[in-house]
Amino acid sequence: MINMSDTFNAVLPAEWAPQSGIQLTWPHAGTDWAHMLTEVQACFAAIAREIAQRELLLIVTPEPEEVKKQISATVNMQNVRFMECETNDTWARDHGAITMLDSEGASLLDFMFNGWGLKFASDKDNLITRQAVEAGFLNGRYV
Repeated sequence: MINMSDTFNAVLPAEWAPQSGIQLTWPHAGTDWAHMLTEVQACFAAIAREIAQRELLLIVTPEPEEVKKQISATVNMQNVRFMECETNDTWARDHGAITMLDSEGASLLDFMFNGWGLKFASDKDNLITRQAVEAGFLNGRYV
């Protein structure tokens, strides 16, 4: 549990601050994108290509081999890491770690998303950050 008095010395890095990588949660047939999956996966492949040209990319997906087939011809695979994980959807802003920096380094805040009042399932997505930390894909104090 994070001590809220410690947060007064912590900062949320700006979007232009140096970072160790970017996480994408890949769309699959079990997500809201099912009705236009081919088009959305092509868009995610283009995003992956641009990210991997510049920095590390972590792709979270229940189907890593399928995603590799989709992107390997056009994406710098040297900069891509895959985390096999069941997911509900693709909105990493709802389930990704929020990083705070202080004098001791990075804290990875893991908030629970409730799918807008449980309107949408989020049980699998809420496990992604913890699993990424436990697997060594994310580094920092997990809180």
